[in-house]
Formats: sequence, C-alpha cells, structure tokens
Amino acid sequence: MLMVLLLLQAVPAAYRVTAFYYLGRTELNSDNVAGGLDLLDRAYRDCKADSENVKHILRVLVPLKMLHGDLPIPELLERHGLQEYVAFRQAVQTGDVGLFERSMEENQLRLIANGSYLLLEKLRFNVYRRLLQRCVQISRTFPGREWQPHHLPLDLVLGVLQQQGVDTDMDELECMLSNCIVRKYMKGYISNKQKIAVLSKDGAFPPPTDDWWREPHFVSSA
Repeated sequence: MLMVLLLLQAVPAAYRVTAFYYLGRTELNSDNVAGGLDLLDRAYRDCKADSENVKHILRVLVPLKMLHGDLPIPELLERHGLQEYVAFRQAVQTGDVGLFERSMEENQLRLIANGSYLLLEKLRFNVYRRLLQRCVQISRTFPGREWQPHHLPLDLVLGVLQQQGVDTDMDELECMLSNCIVRKYMKGYISNKQKIAVLSKDGAFPPPTDDWWREPHFVSSA
C-alpha cells in the first residue's frame, strides 16, 4: 500500500481523489478500518472544496468518524447538502435512540440509494452507548437509590427509552445491552435476576476501537 500511495502522488489530483476514495471503500469492506479511514481522509483533503465529489466522500467519512466519536460540525453538513446527517449527529451526541430510529426510517430510501444506509446502521450501538452513559449519571444522583454506583437498573433505562418513543420491552433491552458488551461498547454483565447492568469499575465505557466496525464472530458449540 505504501508504494501505491507514493505512485498516486505523481498523478493528477482528480485521479488521485478517485483512487483514494475507492481504495478506502475497499479497505473498509476488508475490515481494515484504520486504512480505510486514512485513505478517505486523503481523498477529502485532496478534493476541491467546491467539487460535488466532496459530498460523496463525506457520505462515507462522516459516519465512519462518528463511529470513532468524532462528530462533524453542523455547518459542514449543511454546506455539503447532508442535512439528513444532522439528526444522526444529534442522536449520537445525546443518546436519543428514538431520534435515531425515526431518522433511519424516514431517510431509508435516500440512504439506501446513496449507499450510506449500512454505514449509519452501525451507529446504533454508539447511540445506545451514549444513552447508557447518561443513564449511569442519572442513577448515581437518584434520590434514595438502593443500588451501588456501578449498578444500572434496567427499569431506568427502559423508562428513558419509552420516553424517547422507542417501542421496546425488557427482553429486547437485555438483548441490546448484551450486544453492547460483546461488541466492546461497554464492560460489564447483565444480572437477569436482579434486572441490573453490573458495570466494570475500571472503565465501563472504553474508548472507540476498530472492533466497533466489525461484526462479532460467534463460535457455536457442537
């Protein structure tokens, strides 16, 4: 790849941007997140600011950066006609699962047509992670609480989700939290009997990792 990058520096910018873009998409399809992010960043930096290609690059680059916790400024999205991403940015920032689900449904056809639906789909766990972080903050200041600081009552999370307009129940919530743990969005375990999430005392919400991009592999027991 280093040799390819060196060779591309010698070609006109228009060809170089195209190559960086498609190479970046290829690396992402191969689960090489760091490589894909680097190539897409190069495509964005080398592209003319007034080019329509900037919008195509940002359709991929923005969700990828949000997955790593880097939220775009609203002005950037508006300048390049990516207003549909504004709601997703807000959902990730605030942990509003209801807003995320409504935005996915309302923009489904447009996102599928421009090839960004599956990219944004991967942000769902980021939104849940942020929601859980906020619920932990609430639970620790809850009047008369009877649980430990690293315990998160699932009833509290379920109540917040229902306030956000999410049609869910306790079983679905436990399944989603288990997925968050498996995918390394949070550290801990679910106590089904007590209906609490027992969070790790040592960094319950680890920093972003490339594993967030990849689908977990489960080994079946024969």
